[in-house]
Formats: sequence, C-alpha cells, structure tokens
Amino acid sequence: RALNAELDGFVGEVFVPGQPVRGAQRRAELWGHHLRGSLLTDVKRKTATGMGRVLGVSTQSLNHLVTDSPWEWGPVQNRVAVRAQRLLRPVAWAVDDTTFLKDGHDSVGVARQHSGRAGGQANCQAAVSVTACGKAGAIPLAWRLFLPKSWNPEVSAERRLTCRVPEDEVHRRKWELALDALDEVLGLGLEPPPVVADRDYGRAGEFRDGLARRGLGFVVQVNSDVSVLPWRAEPDTPWAREGKHVPAAELAAGASRVPVSWHTGEGERVADFSLLRVREAGIPARQRASRAGTALPDRWLLVQWDNEKPAAPAHAWLARLPGVARPTLQRLVRLAKTRWAVETGYRELKDTLGIDHFEGRTWPGWHRHVTLVTAALLFLTEHRAHAPKHAAPA
Repeated sequence: RALNAELDGFVGEVFVPGQPVRGAQRRAELWGHHLRGSLLTDVKRKTATGMGRVLGVSTQSLNHLVTDSPWEWGPVQNRVAVRAQRLLRPVAWAVDDTTFLKDGHDSVGVARQHSGRAGGQANCQAAVSVTACGKAGAIPLAWRLFLPKSWNPEVSAERRLTCRVPEDEVHRRKWELALDALDEVLGLGLEPPPVVADRDYGRAGEFRDGLARRGLGFVVQVNSDVSVLPWRAEPDTPWAREGKHVPAAELAAGASRVPVSWHTGEGERVADFSLLRVREAGIPARQRASRAGTALPDRWLLVQWDNEKPAAPAHAWLARLPGVARPTLQRLVRLAKTRWAVETGYRELKDTLGIDHFEGRTWPGWHRHVTLVTAALLFLTEHRAHAPKHAAPA
C-alpha cells in the first residue's frame, strides 16, 4: 500500500501538471498502471497484453494510452529531466545511442543498421539519448529517434504517413540529434556538467565545435590519429598555425605517463595515462576555424596506454573544461570513464523495465513509450535513494 501511494504521488507530480482536466483522472490511472506494469510485473515481455493480463487492466486501454491518447510526451519528459537532475546531481551528461531489435520493417525508423546488442548489422531502431550520470544511477534526460535515409520522404512517403512521422523529421546524423537533445535539456535551465561521449560522437569535429559554442565542458573519445599541434599562444592570424600537425599518438609518445585508477561496475582498474595541452589541427579543423574566423581549438589531450603494448595508445580523448586552468589527470580520467555508466541505465531500461518490448509502430507511440519507461526508471531510482538502508547480515 505504501509503495502504491508513493507511485500515485509520483504520477500526479510528473504526468498530471499541464494536462487537460477532462480525461486526466482516467489517464492518471492508466499512467499508474503502465508504470506498475514496468516496475512490478515479471512477465517475459512487458507489452500491453502481458502487463494488462497480470494487472487485470484492459489491454486496449493500455495500448490506447501509448498509441492514440492525446497527451504530449515532451512536457512529461522535461519534468522527468528536471527531477532526475535534482536527484542525481550528475557528474556528467553522457551522449550515447542504443538500438531496439525488430522483426518486421514497418515500425518507425526501423532499418538494417549497426547494433551493439546484436554485435553487428541487424534489423532495428536506433535512438540517441542525453543521460545524467550520478552516484545514484543514470537516467536519460532526452531522447531522439534516429531516422535512416531510407525513411526520408522521397523514399518512404507511405511508411511515414502510416507511422505518423512529422513532416520536418528527416534523416540527421546522430551527433546532430545529440546537439538538438542537449539544446532541449539546456532550455530547461539545468546546470550542465561536462558532456562525455564515445568515439562515434567525439571524432566528429562539428560535434566538438557544437559543444564548445554552447559553452559546455566535455571529455570525448577520439581516434588516436586525430591531428593536433603542441599548444602555444596564438599568432596574429586567428586560425593559421606554423609547424606540421601530427597524430595525437605520435605527439603523446614522448610525454610522461602516470598510473591512474578508476572504478567500474566490475571493480577497480589501473592504467597509465598522459595529459598534454594541444590545439586541434589538420585540414578539417583549419577549415572550420577559417570559416568561423577563430583560432584553432585549445584542448587537453588525454591518452590511455595499453598495459600489454606500451607503445600503443589504448584510447584517446579531447577535453575542454571552461574555467579550469589545468584540470587534474585524475578528474579527466574519471570523467572519461563515467560514460560507461550509461550502459547501466540502458541495461536496466531493457532488462528490467522493458523499453525494447514496445510493439507499436508509430512515431507518437514510440515517444510515449520511452517516456513512460524512463519515468519508471526515475521512480525506481528515487525509491532506492530514499529507501531505508538495512544493515548487511554479519
């Protein structure tokens, strides 16, 4: 009874504000049923049919709530984001993407594309998220469904109409979706921690520039052969540089190496790291700086060395932390490794709450579903954080 009361209060605070009075009470009941189904049922697939059977609720009503009910998911996701930020006090916002495996070809955004879950090419949907990562957990603050080029209007007009895809939603690169999601979150007035991202995002110079233009700090993974120059004061010409740019791995080869430890879900790890101040270089960086009339970007280069092959970098990151004259190596390493916390959030969303069990096909249905399941993750994380801690048995 106490848990049900807690969940009812959560639904009232997160879902009901701003909703039309007419029908709000019935929808509030269904929102509560959907969250209970995600959180408390042990059905193999948390579909409307499976959850409805266990909860004793109409399958048709649960389906309607997600696919056809008029409630807007955006305001709900925004309230989830504000509440998650307050709860987690995140050390980083992680930009990442995940996939949802599908059997057919009619679900919105589905195509044959890379899936880490499948270990290669698979028929799936892909979505980009900005996730708050803190000690109490990892919760997505915003989602963007990725539309492959095969879903553009000139190719899939009929499928788009059937799936109710908005006219202005077309294929965009994932790093563009990530910047768009960050803009949404920043628009809520949240205080941004540094952004972390893997190589799929970090190696895009336009993505790094976009983060810098927004005044965001970041630690993003890049290829170890990214072109850099040793840092020094800028010459009179705002973007030109003297000297020849070199791969990051080559420049870091002669730098000092310091062992640094960090924690993962599997325990403590230790590796050697090097830290250098550099400027991004190479033709793409020069072209971007030239178009903008700015200097080549000032960055920190973090390199992790392979313990088994000391001459080879295992990973490399470019970092920018505004207002910090010289970040500590320990802080940069911990930020770089924080990105993996997002995998914990994804795993709980999928394995525990059923975010990839949605059987609907439409654009609105997909967004309402992920919003509901993300809200369930927020409730679960809040409950864990506030529940009394019991002493472990001797």
